[in-house]
Amino acid sequence: MDYNRAAAAFINYCRASGQTAATVENHERNLRLFSEAVALPDADAEITVAHIDEYKSLLHLRGLKQSTVRAYLESLCLFFAWATERKYCAENPCTPSAVKTKVPPPVPYNHLLTREEMAALLSPVCPKGCTRKLFNRNHAIVTVLLTSGLRNSELRELRVSDLIPSENRLVVRCGKGGKMGYAPYPPAAQEAVAAWLTDPLRPSALPSDAILFGKGTDTASWQMFSRTELSTMVERFTKTVLGKESGVRTHALRHANASYLWDSGMAIDDIQSVLRHSDSKITMRYLDRLRPTAPTDHAADAFAALRAAV
Repeated sequence: MDYNRAAAAFINYCRASGQTAATVENHERNLRLFSEAVALPDADAEITVAHIDEYKSLLHLRGLKQSTVRAYLESLCLFFAWATERKYCAENPCTPSAVKTKVPPPVPYNHLLTREEMAALLSPVCPKGCTRKLFNRNHAIVTVLLTSGLRNSELRELRVSDLIPSENRLVVRCGKGGKMGYAPYPPAAQEAVAAWLTDPLRPSALPSDAILFGKGTDTASWQMFSRTELSTMVERFTKTVLGKESGVRTHALRHANASYLWDSGMAIDDIQSVLRHSDSKITMRYLDRLRPTAPTDHAADAFAALRAAV
């Protein structure tokens, strides 16, 4: 299913059928949120009930009420019913029974990186097995994602002109909900990006407002990666660097960013600011899902240290 094409056609249908601007806006927001929240398959792959269940879990993680979650899912059901009728997809994965099902509780995240693994990913030395020609680009992408906490779409939209090295931050112009904000841009990311900007793989004549990471041989052909392309690129790079099947894609690096900051003692409000969450409750649920055993682990370590001092 070509989700993006079907979503755009559905929104046009809603406008043409006389639905209110508020209703159309709600549908549009929900379809965009579904696309951002779920790792959608390739254009020719099928969206399944499993994707709907994952979306419900993510809505629950955001702290939404059951009634609000149901409203989001009812909107999604309308879209998929319309898309199925018009042959955009073979079968409707979002049935009325899916809406009535209780939201499954979030489960602990399975792709956390250790500090040693994060250090390996940040290393500027091209490891054995990595393609030297692609290393500067892929290393810069992973380093920026890991140190800034950017989402997939935010990284793809990042422009050279958005980088502010003198302030150790970068501008996020296309954040979730269309909000503008800032994200960290520490020296490690600056050094990785500097190597990429002078790399032969990146056309030298690109203007400052050109996207930072893209594909093409010259200014005319330079274009953005797709969501799937970027995620696959990250997964392959991390697999090679870490020497194992990690399952780490773009959003896992955002999780690693949050987990590392939390374990380093950063205040919840500051982590909220880095992640650009609208509410600290969302950040807390986010962190609880990442490290559900952290409080007990820290308590155990504290008493172990006390006993060792006796």
